[in-house]
Amino acid sequence: MGCDIDPKCQKLNFDEPNIKFVAGDVNNEKVKNQITKYSKFDIILDDGSHNSDDVVRTFCNYFNHLKDGGLYIIEDMHSSYWREHKGGIFYPISSINFLKKLVDIINHEHWGVEKKKEWILRGFVKNYMVNINNIELEQINSIEFINSLCFIKKKSSKKNKLGKRVVVGESAIVVSDRKKLNNLECQAPNQNTNPWSNSNLLPEEELEILKKNK
Repeated sequence: MGCDIDPKCQKLNFDEPNIKFVAGDVNNEKVKNQITKYSKFDIILDDGSHNSDDVVRTFCNYFNHLKDGGLYIIEDMHSSYWREHKGGIFYPISSINFLKKLVDIINHEHWGVEKKKEWILRGFVKNYMVNINNIELEQINSIEFINSLCFIKKKSSKKNKLGKRVVVGESAIVVSDRKKLNNLECQAPNQNTNPWSNSNLLPEEELEILKKNK
């Protein structure tokens, strides 16, 4: 299954009958319905406009349509550092910064504060009008970055959490109480008093307030 926004692509002919093609914007609801009506996908490859808003919207619209064990690939990530593609090194809602936030979401169980995964993405929700409430964020297994590429692997949520500790041996000479941790789940220490974790504002929101108060 392929999709391109250029209507000229409709003139393409394919030798293999199982190749499907849809012309249009992948984030248009009608086009999305055409693409996703067949089945879930083993691989989804985003090689579209490379604009940050499009990259974020496409992920939000299609990650749920990836199979368990599937791979979501985003090409040309270097564009996220350019203003021409709605990016910049420190631009808080660039596509690369969205993906960095997903790394934090993978490690959500270690935050140590009572904040939902979606909280950290609210800047993208506000600016790009995406709905993340039903995205299978708990099924993000891993994120790998290579120069200009990002690979996101999807697995069952059960496979994405740390298991119980395994402590073996008869002696605990260095730290005597470590043996009692055997078969217990890892617990994050409470971070409610950590100002770098328990804040009502995201860093970019704090920066805007500081600018206004100057």
